[in-house]
Amino acid sequence: IRLKAPGANGPKTLKLFLNNPTAMDFDRAEAAVPVQEFSLTPAQLSGKDLLELRYVKFQNVQSLQLFVQDNQDDSELTRVDTLLLFGTPINATNMNDFKRVAGKAGEGGH
Repeated sequence: IRLKAPGANGPKTLKLFLNNPTAMDFDRAEAAVPVQEFSLTPAQLSGKDLLELRYVKFQNVQSLQLFVQDNQDDSELTRVDTLLLFGTPINATNMNDFKRVAGKAGEGGH
């Protein structure tokens, strides 16, 4: 994720939720445990840095909900100028490109 926002009223706490069957309201998003949470500094809002996601958690994303809990100066208005999401569709992933790390083909490893 790449985010650009003003240092003053840009997002401070950003929560990410995945694959929820229903839309979240503000109360539920505030109380729920996110898949990943960012505590952003004004420097991270420049639009130059990437916010790295936990690769394992974001492999099968059907829907993504972002919740901005608060902003840098605790004002009522939060401003986001640019939000860029980077990813690869699962059908574009060639599993033959991955190398076996341990075990033999067909082993479950449980």
